[in-house]
Amino acid sequence: MPENVMAAWVSFGKELRRLRELQGLTLDQAARETGYGASTISKYENAYRAPKQDFLNEAEALFATNGDLLRRWAEAKRTEDDPDWHRKIVTAEEQSSGIRMWNPGLVPGMLQTPEYAWQIFRDGGPLDSEEEIEQLVNLRVSRLDTLRRASNPRMVAIISEAVVHARVDRPGVMRDQLEHLLALDADGTVRVLVLPADTQYYGAAAGAFRLLEFRDRPTLRSVAGSDDEGHGRLEVINRTGEWHTSTYSGARSECVEVREGERVLVRDTRHRELGHLGFGPREWEALLTSVRTAQAR
Repeated sequence: MPENVMAAWVSFGKELRRLRELQGLTLDQAARETGYGASTISKYENAYRAPKQDFLNEAEALFATNGDLLRRWAEAKRTEDDPDWHRKIVTAEEQSSGIRMWNPGLVPGMLQTPEYAWQIFRDGGPLDSEEEIEQLVNLRVSRLDTLRRASNPRMVAIISEAVVHARVDRPGVMRDQLEHLLALDADGTVRVLVLPADTQYYGAAAGAFRLLEFRDRPTLRSVAGSDDEGHGRLEVINRTGEWHTSTYSGARSECVEVREGERVLVRDTRHRELGHLGFGPREWEALLTSVRTAQAR
């Protein structure tokens, strides 16, 4: 079993044990209440076996979690069923120190409200049942909290002005979505930037992608068909000794390029003929720290 799949069931098992102990139930007592053997429940709690949904229905009734336990189970189950490329992306996100998101057509998935996400899933899967859509919505909107618990990465979301003006379902849905984005920006969860409609065309921004930053690894780019759906891949974008666009550059064309090595070199993308600046490791780290501090304000 892949490591991240195992971790998902371990987390679920710990929550199951916490709920049982919170109600002061022994394994034998929980077994009598649910109709499942004490040894079976123990295996669920210790992630030796993944529970079936029938057990979840009994556990929900016993612990009265208002669907929270079922959502946790569905998330672990989804992790188990996810294709390998998706598991790698989710794991990378949870290990990252910073995430930059761009989507030209939609609010990035993890920043969507339940009502906005519901309409997106309904339009994308008109034959899906309401239960299936509800499950997808719960998984999507819970990703932000999952990330904050995992590593609380710095996050920047850049969205097109067209996304702001688009109406998804009823007017109130979009109003609530925009208020949600403003609240996330105000409390420092994510910095939200809007790319003006008159911005010069740039082909690389035609599809959704994310930049994942790490403290001890090169930056990765997560590419998918539409936000986190479709076939995706992870690719290294800043290789030592090669020039690459800085992930600290703005959304417009006034950006810089960086090349790592014994000294970090920085140059203006639009005026490469003017040469570059060089920074030692400590100077470069001090510069990045100042940028991160400014972003957090």
